[in-house]
Amino acid sequence: MSALIWFELVLLVMAIAIGARNALIRRLNSNKSATAVTAITIAAITAAVFSPLYYEFPAIGDSSVMSFENGVAIEHPFGTFCWNRCINVPDTVLVKAGVTSLTFNPKVRKINYEVSVEIFWPERFYRHESRQKLSAWSSEWRLPISSCNNGPWQAYKMDDDYRKSDCGSAEVAKVVLNQLFKFNAAHSAELVGFDNPLDPEQNRRLGEMLEGAIGPALAEEGLRVTFERFTVE
Repeated sequence: MSALIWFELVLLVMAIAIGARNALIRRLNSNKSATAVTAITIAAITAAVFSPLYYEFPAIGDSSVMSFENGVAIEHPFGTFCWNRCINVPDTVLVKAGVTSLTFNPKVRKINYEVSVEIFWPERFYRHESRQKLSAWSSEWRLPISSCNNGPWQAYKMDDDYRKSDCGSAEVAKVVLNQLFKFNAAHSAELVGFDNPLDPEQNRRLGEMLEGAIGPALAEEGLRVTFERFTVE
C-alpha cells in the first residue's frame, strides 16, 4: 500500500473520531455514555492504524490492486479487503540494459537502452505463484527489501541482484531482463551500428529490432514492452 494514503487515512479518521467524540460528550451528560463514545473512538482509530493488515491500498498512479476469482483478474481502483489473496500490480516498470562491443574502427563502444513494461494480461503473468507479491514497489514498512525499487521513476538494471525479490515490479524486471540478456547475445554485432541517440531513424530501427526480438516471448508472459531510448558511451 501507499504509506502516504495510509497516513492520510489515519489522520482523517482520528480527526473525525475525536471531533465526533467531543461533540457527543458535550451533548451527553452521563458518564456511561461518555465512556461508550470514548471506546468507539478508540476502536475507530485502532481500525485505521491497523488497516494495512486487512485492507490493501493502491499506490495512486503507480500500482493497482487486483484479486483473482476463478482465475479471472478483478481490478479494485480504490483497494480492497484482502481476506483472500490480492496483489498490488505495478503500472509501468522501467528496465535498463546494455552491451559493450568492438566497432569497425576498431573502437570499444557501449550502448545502453531503456524499455518500459506493462502487465496487459495479469492472469497469464500471475499464473506463477512466485510472482504474486503483495507490494508493487518497496514497502516502507519492511525496509530494506532486496532488489525492489521505490517507484516507477527508477529503472531496474542488469547488474541488480534478483535472487530474492519481495515486490511485483522486480518480478516483472526479472522476466524482461532474461529476454534482454538473450537479445544482447544474439544482436551484439548489429548494435554496434547504433551510434547516435539523437537520430530519430536510429531510434526507430533499434526499437523495431528490440521489440520484434523480445516482444512475442514477453507477450506470452502477459507483458507488453516498449522501447524508450538509447545512449552510447
